[in-house]
Amino acid sequence: LCTLGLFLVLVAIYEIGSRVWRTETYEADAVLGWRLKPGVKATFKMRDASGAAYVADFATDALGMRSYGSVASGTTKVLVVGDSFTADQYSGNPNMWFSVMGSVLEARLSKKFFVGATGGAGYGTYQELLLAQRLAKSFAPDFFVVQFCANDFFNNHMEWESSGVVASQFYRRPYFTEQGPAYVQGPLAAIFRSPIGQSRFVAKISGIVE
Repeated sequence: LCTLGLFLVLVAIYEIGSRVWRTETYEADAVLGWRLKPGVKATFKMRDASGAAYVADFATDALGMRSYGSVASGTTKVLVVGDSFTADQYSGNPNMWFSVMGSVLEARLSKKFFVGATGGAGYGTYQELLLAQRLAKSFAPDFFVVQFCANDFFNNHMEWESSGVVASQFYRRPYFTEQGPAYVQGPLAAIFRSPIGQSRFVAKISGIVE
């Protein structure tokens, strides 16, 4: 009992410390599995491929979108939905590819652009579609851009992804069927989609195993 008690205390310390030390940019979503957390504002200390340190200023709005520009009369609105190359804090909002795109378009076309960019690390194109459909209820863009990597198509189908090793995504993700989203069933799926599955400790152990 003493050993179990000590273990639980250490887990609690890790859980609290990791959340204080690093801002969470994602939250659980019943349909999408996970999504960018709305209303986040944080600065992350990062290192590039050569080891040089830099900072990334990350922010999301009330819709869970990172953005470039501002919405005003006459502004051309662009919705970008993608995977980690759009959603993760590799660069701060002003330096991300969608902001560079907005800046270049403004310079070349002499028009104002607002780019709302969202998605999630590990997203498949089906998740991106479901998210775009949700956002369409409150954000009507003039243009829609899908950013994807080759594996984003692989992620759409349960049978294909079952051969992978990223359990934290496999058990949470919606998979495409003609009838609508389908989800993996079973004890592990129930754990990963429960509050316990949102634990930083569980995520750490899952990452080590993967």
